[in-house]
Amino acid sequence: MGQWVRFSEFDVTNERRVQKVKDFLDKNALELSDDVELFVTASEEGEMVACGGISGKILKCVAVTPRLRGQRFVLKVIDELLEAAKRRGQKELFLFSAPKNQAYFESHGFRLIESSGDEVILMENSDNLAQFKEGLRQKCVDGKNIGSVVLCDSPLQERETALINQALGQCDWLHVFVVCQEGTHSPARTEALRQSLASFSRISVHENSEYLISKATFPTYFIKDQDHINALHGELDLKIFKRHIAPALGITHRFIGCESDVNEAYNALMKELLPQVWEDAPPVCVVSLG
Repeated sequence: MGQWVRFSEFDVTNERRVQKVKDFLDKNALELSDDVELFVTASEEGEMVACGGISGKILKCVAVTPRLRGQRFVLKVIDELLEAAKRRGQKELFLFSAPKNQAYFESHGFRLIESSGDEVILMENSDNLAQFKEGLRQKCVDGKNIGSVVLCDSPLQERETALINQALGQCDWLHVFVVCQEGTHSPARTEALRQSLASFSRISVHENSEYLISKATFPTYFIKDQDHINALHGELDLKIFKRHIAPALGITHRFIGCESDVNEAYNALMKELLPQVWEDAPPVCVVSLG
């Protein structure tokens, strides 16, 4: 590496420079996520040698040219991204990466949340997960059978109403988790759904959280095959639910409808992963209703 590398910052409106980032990622067998709002690039003698992006609270599209890998240069890129995020008032961040980079990011203040196979890790640079779980524990309700369902923040449909009624018939308490429709949080939609759930007894409603991983936030830029992306997304989402969310609330059952919004592969993965006993997580029974 030469004596100087110049970093620069620009947003998604600079189409010419965004195209250069896309080309650089292509050369490094990566893809540009279309939700990145801010970019940081590093150039040496006019040649792009690294890049990274920020999408909301998530660091994405971090790449370093092959000749600079192994020199911890990726940490310099992360430094620049963190500074860019700080200037925007965003101090709490998440990142997805390959497991081989975990030690790099841990040395930079990030903590592992969960991994998906040996291909994807999710990390954060705050203790928000611990705070999130403590908040859930305060909403824990005693009971032998504690259920859970996941709903999109859209108007309650007849089949969702039937699912909730059937679930309540089999458990002492039901935790309803609301996830963003297509990854975009709408307080108005969430409040409308909450109002429609007000007529039910023995339920708690939990609004959207960063720890309910949406397909909109899951990384696609370093994985090419869409079916494989879906499988890794599902595994990561379910492991977080299994290890962190379910134990905090004492959840014993997760209910799904026969016409659930989630696809067949996700349902199959749920049935495989949730009943397993890990050292730090009790089993969760998956119940299909319809």
